[in-house]
Amino acid sequence: MDVLLATMHIANWETIPLCNRCPASFVSPPYPTLSPLHNALRTGQELDPESTASLGKAIPSLYLTLSDYNAEIARLEGILGRLRHGRDQLGRCLDAWESRSAPVRRLPVELLTKIFKDACRAMPISSYFPAQSAVRALTITPLCLASVCSFWRSIALSTPEMWTCVYSQANQADVSEALCNVISLHQDRSCTRPLSIFISASFANQSTRQATERLSQSYRVFDKLFAGGLDLTRCHRLVFDINPFKVLRSHLNLSEEHSLVWPSLEYLELSQRDAWAENSYPCTLFEKAPKLRDLHLRGGNVSIAGYVLPIHQLHSLTLHEYTSDYVSYLLRSCVNLRHLTLSHWDSTGRTRGASSVLRCLRSLTVIKYGVSNFLESFELPALTHLVLDTNICTEELHKNVDPGLFSIYYRSMVARCAKSLIKHQASLSHLTLKDLPFDSKMVVEFLFRVPNLRRLSIIEMKGLKGFFTLDQQLVDHLSKPEILPGLEGIDLVWSKDNVDLDEGAIMSMLEYRTDRTILKSAVIGPRDGGELRNDTLIRMQPMREQEIKVTLW
Repeated sequence: MDVLLATMHIANWETIPLCNRCPASFVSPPYPTLSPLHNALRTGQELDPESTASLGKAIPSLYLTLSDYNAEIARLEGILGRLRHGRDQLGRCLDAWESRSAPVRRLPVELLTKIFKDACRAMPISSYFPAQSAVRALTITPLCLASVCSFWRSIALSTPEMWTCVYSQANQADVSEALCNVISLHQDRSCTRPLSIFISASFANQSTRQATERLSQSYRVFDKLFAGGLDLTRCHRLVFDINPFKVLRSHLNLSEEHSLVWPSLEYLELSQRDAWAENSYPCTLFEKAPKLRDLHLRGGNVSIAGYVLPIHQLHSLTLHEYTSDYVSYLLRSCVNLRHLTLSHWDSTGRTRGASSVLRCLRSLTVIKYGVSNFLESFELPALTHLVLDTNICTEELHKNVDPGLFSIYYRSMVARCAKSLIKHQASLSHLTLKDLPFDSKMVVEFLFRVPNLRRLSIIEMKGLKGFFTLDQQLVDHLSKPEILPGLEGIDLVWSKDNVDLDEGAIMSMLEYRTDRTILKSAVIGPRDGGELRNDTLIRMQPMREQEIKVTLW
């Protein structure tokens, strides 16, 4: 045995503490250092008979010691398992109590139902066709809400408005059973409520032959959807995004079962990236839509000539990425148009039809550039609402224009816009300036041209350090009661980088106008949220007591 111990280089005995609160411990017997033993095994060293006998007696005792180790480990693992189980139970209990005490649990059922409705109907605020993932989220949102708890499920099942958005992806060769089930579920749960239907198919980055084959396969999808899969009689909003649309247009026209009637359709959005060929048959899919009032065309390639639409019925039109020539051509056909939005349109060329008069147009929103060109080219005798939004990021602005030249670069545009506003000053009552790289002098020049405003909204461009629209000069200008005497509402929203802006001066201006003008409402605050000073909030209360609606952005 002595030879064995010498060969294995036995270490000292070790005491392993098992508890930090008591002296409980586990005594570990001497353990061998294996390196010498491994060397002896590799070199083939033989033990003498005495060492062999000693080793034979020691091995059983070592097995007993190993059993002691295993038993102690098993006991400790059992303790750890119970501790982990208790920890997990406590965590679940905490989650449940936190959820139970969350503010959303204290909301009245009516308010919670309204929040759910908004969540199920919410769409990304964007100038582009909504991303497929965002639209698909609309379809599964009520299912997700209904899976939280039985209380939320009861709200979901008793609220038909939560189930009114249906999304269908037509890329597949056939409509899957799962999609049919989801569509059927939404249509059943929505009862008789109007439906919003989104149909999308994309065959981009494929050869013409591949795209044609895929489209041919997709005929069955549209056949099934239009022939009974979707309740089109309840469809009040339709978003149709097919890329490319050429072959599908011919199929829809030639198929008798696609001679559809849309008795409830009020909103139609068409988006495609392939241009319409002049020798193609126009699509008659939406010809019979007696209630159609709102049309959105996106992508720059959706030509009215490619569709048979009741253009004379339209009250609202949105055009995204269109040239000024096409805008002029289209507007001459929309004789009853009341609301127009031009988004990212190409206004570099002179708009034809300068003598055109849009007698019914009341609201105009111009996103990006070109407002001066449009205002100069059309007579808008009924225009009351004007929204100017550059929708340009700070990085793009810095890339194109030296910050030191902002005022010079935009002076000519401001002058043209201000000049073109003169002929609309009598009718214009609502003006919104959003993300415009204008200084206060430019805004004052705008306001000088529109003295009859009843509502003014200024949303300052964010991220543009050293160049701000809202400053003391503009606030002082608005404090004069003779400036915009008929102003009933004002929105002032500033960039968080505008640290020099004095909230107290803004409140003084609002208080002054409250006492001396007919101001009825105001919205103030920093962009992207943020707290106002405590004294600002305190000064709001007396205005509210005078029935002036003052809210935070």
